[in-house]
Amino acid sequence: MAKKKAPIPAAQKALIDQLIRESGGPQALFDKGGLLDQLKKRFIEQALEAEMDEHLGYPKLFCLSWKWRIGSVELVG
Repeated sequence: MAKKKAPIPAAQKALIDQLIRESGGPQALFDKGGLLDQLKKRFIEQALEAEMDEHLGYPKLFCLSWKWRIGSVELVG
């Protein structure tokens, strides 16, 4: 017996409807470089950024100020 899928929240439905309406039609959704390709690209970019932040231990564009001492470097962040 197949599992029932959870219903899509109303806010997500409204966002999907707006994206479809403003995309310029079905061809603009599925063409190369279209909305679907852009969504996949952005999703992958966000996943890779999160993975890199986790790996490095700090987020992208995190500003560190360096305090130099004789013979050593101390991070002040």
